[in-house]
Amino acid sequence: MHSSDHYTGQRQILINGINAFEPVIVQLHAAYKRQEFPDWPTIVLATTAQTSAISMFKILPFERRREPLDKRSIASIIRNIVDTHDALDFLVNTATSEEYDLHRNILGLYLATRIANVQSKIAGERASGFYPRAASSYWAKIQASKLYRNSMHRLRRGESLFYATRVQRVEKACGAHAEFVLGVIADLSTYVHSVPPALWFSEVTELYADTNQQRAIVGVWLRVANYYLARCFSIVLDIFPAAATTDLDTFISQHEAVFAA
Repeated sequence: MHSSDHYTGQRQILINGINAFEPVIVQLHAAYKRQEFPDWPTIVLATTAQTSAISMFKILPFERRREPLDKRSIASIIRNIVDTHDALDFLVNTATSEEYDLHRNILGLYLATRIANVQSKIAGERASGFYPRAASSYWAKIQASKLYRNSMHRLRRGESLFYATRVQRVEKACGAHAEFVLGVIADLSTYVHSVPPALWFSEVTELYADTNQQRAIVGVWLRVANYYLARCFSIVLDIFPAAATTDLDTFISQHEAVFAA
């Protein structure tokens, strides 16, 4: 397949996934309003994944015009999709009730700590004392969990949800393709920085040009993004199965692996 055709195909697959998942978002929010589905993290993360996908689709050019192919913005959004998946997998896709409780306490620690840090910088002496106390309470619950292990100690500062490393998370999600996906994520990360290193090795006239070479790279990125989106959708459907449709099942089944064997 021509590289440009691969890019175009992945772009179309992305919009197919967005369209298939939109009814799920509508049903999730409706069920929450009816107090039938109170699981706030699932709703927040599912909506975040869908919103990120829509935002990315809007900046992906279709026809060749004089519009740029903004690899930096695309890379940032795909990184966000990967992180949203990891948060969904962490908070929603739990194996036991003990793991569910532990991970929700880690979420509580993270949120309380981040809010306390923001308030301490902005509000100073007027900052609420609730969030520091809440963070301490959540940390005590985490340590008291029978699932607690030493690798969780780095969570104490409340700066991350994850006690598994990036490598471990990608290996869990991508299996045999983990090494390649880690390379793609490393490539994406170079574009997230304020001075993307890759741009320094490009011709000035091709920095953000919509060329076959650039489309080939973004086509691979999009395949990884679509894979992670499909996993997001599958996790949501595992606990909200009423929203499943044929189109959504098709999108998910197309992404049982990152790449075909």
